[in-house]
Amino acid sequence: WGASDVLNTVYARVSDDEDTTSKRLGIIFSCVGIGCLVGPVGGNLVASSERPDSLQLVCVCGFFFIMAGWLGVSQTYTFSSICICIIIRSIGNSTIYVYSTYLLQQITAPEVLGRVLAMEFTMEVLAESTIAFLTGRLLDMNITEHTVSFGLSVISASFLCFWGTYHIFGLGAAQKRFNRAAEEQVEKGQFL
Repeated sequence: WGASDVLNTVYARVSDDEDTTSKRLGIIFSCVGIGCLVGPVGGNLVASSERPDSLQLVCVCGFFFIMAGWLGVSQTYTFSSICICIIIRSIGNSTIYVYSTYLLQQITAPEVLGRVLAMEFTMEVLAESTIAFLTGRLLDMNITEHTVSFGLSVISASFLCFWGTYHIFGLGAAQKRFNRAAEEQVEKGQFL
């Protein structure tokens, strides 16, 4: 989110026209809101709280949406196209945020859940503020917003590859120990 907030203001800017800039920034934040609604609702169609592996897979898919959104923003120059790509990116951001937190709640022992969620929040804020700072510095060094967006799509692709591989090899929430009860229900024909 940190880079998004900085870049959203850059993509909204119209030289010497504060009214249009304000309207465009409002439209961009509306697009973020649409993506934040669509992502978790769409994830509900394919994920099951009974299957932690499906929650992890939805998070992995979120990285695809983030990558596609940043790649689209980096390659387009019309405001309407940028807004569509921002919706796509926000679908991924919100999906990961909602489902990763829910997944932690599902697989963490109750006696340490508070500490785990506090650590997750602390790390998220630290990462968000760091990336916002670095994005600002890159823009101050006259690196274009499209180049920064492309770099973010490459970073997102690397996270997609890492988490996709992690999931494929049955690690994290895809481990059998987290999905044993759901597999037993499938075998009994109680859960499809």
